[in-house]
Amino acid sequence: MAERLMTYAELAEVWGVSKEAARKKVEGLRLPKQMGNDGRARVMIDLTEVQHEPMKPRSDRRPDGDQPETPPDVADLRRLASTLETEVERITALATSNRADYERERDRADTLVTELSAIRAALEAALVERDAERARRAQVEVLTALMEAERRRAEELRIERDRWQEEATRPRGLLALFRRRA
Repeated sequence: MAERLMTYAELAEVWGVSKEAARKKVEGLRLPKQMGNDGRARVMIDLTEVQHEPMKPRSDRRPDGDQPETPPDVADLRRLASTLETEVERITALATSNRADYERERDRADTLVTELSAIRAALEAALVERDAERARRAQVEVLTALMEAERRRAEELRIERDRWQEEATRPRGLLALFRRRA
């Protein structure tokens, strides 16, 4: 049989499935599609090559070996129930232990957060103190430099004073001549 163009509704009717199931099957097979003049998508398909077998109803999907042939024994069911109860008790105890561990770790985390906050506050205080100390040190350095400059200036003024004093006490004119000869 040759390929032909079919809508999803026509494919669904041929395969005996819903229109949505037909669309999904076409997507899975990656068949070529094109739009018709009526605005509906059409799929190019060769029905002899593409076979569709609808899935069995859900109740029939089990393989033959999975279905029990005889009903289970009451004693077997009681043993199974006992095993399950034991497992539930074990898991409950484990959950209780895990909860206690969680609570202990939560308390520990809260304590660490509190300690960390205290350390952060102390660090911030230390940083403020350090900055204040740096500012004081800078002031001392500035004052030391100013004092040194003033000392140099005082020394220069002393030298200037001594020079002027010497100039003032030095004899001048004729009197200086007579003193030199005497």
